Amino acid sequence: MNHIKTTSYIILGILIMAGCAAPPHLANMIVPIDSSLFSSTGKSLRVEAVIGGEVAGGHEMFRQALAQSLRNSNLFKEVINEGSADYKLKTVIVQQKLRERVSGYEPKTIDLSVYYYLYNDSTSELIFERLQAAPYTGKGRETKPRIMEGAVRENIAYFINELSRVEL
Repeated sequence: MNHIKTTSYIILGILIMAGCAAPPHLANMIVPIDSSLFSSTGKSLRVEAVIGGEVAGGHEMFRQALAQSLRNSNLFKEVINEGSADYKLKTVIVQQKLRERVSGYEPKTIDLSVYYYLYNDSTSELIFERLQAAPYTGKGRETKPRIMEGAVRENIAYFINELSRVEL
């Protein structure tokens, strides 16, 4: 009986540790946006491949989270990954850095800096440029992957808010 109990505790411990080490998830990086807060430009946008430094989940996951968040915002009539559009968005990851904690009780913070460049797709004229730096501090016992997701989500949210103020 004790053998079964011990085995159960070991399996439970492995499952808990595996859950803590789970990689970032795309769904947690997408900004939950109330699209009624934004006015549509009536234009289309192509989100190009993300380049630059490392980011949680990789460049393609960041691109997917960015594109879906922009779709959810309703700023553009269409957001695509390929083909021609009225605008194209280039994204460069500058830095993703975990701040060192002073004590074990201090929550973890990740700083994520991203350059966003919005161009007129037909003329290649630069319309909008933004270096978006957004820190995200974990809540409670939030794991590093969850904090990384939060950093991506916050950065994209700040960018969309700034972009919504540009006359397009």
